[in-house]
Amino acid sequence: MAEDLDTPAKRVIGGVPGKITRRSLIGAAAGLAISGRPRLAFAEVPRRGGTLAAALWPEPPMLVAALTSQDQTAILSTKVLEGLVSYGYDMAPPPRLATA
Repeated sequence: MAEDLDTPAKRVIGGVPGKITRRSLIGAAAGLAISGRPRLAFAEVPRRGGTLAAALWPEPPMLVAALTSQDQTAILSTKVLEGLVSYGYDMAPPPRLATA
């Protein structure tokens, strides 16, 4: 009765219990090769200053996000311009560039 059940494992290895097909063997080998061993990644210490190179298509028509609704303008303007205030989780505006 258990042999009559159609399980995902039986479909993957060709439908016959214990039989490994060429397709399943190559798929398993490719999956292991892609995953590889986990390696530790060490990030560099961030440095202040520098140049931001951004490739956006199509080119934003302007850099003021308040005057247009294009995504490219919103992406780029947040990197170039800074607002007078920001909003916290309580929606109270703490100053950013505004001092008084």
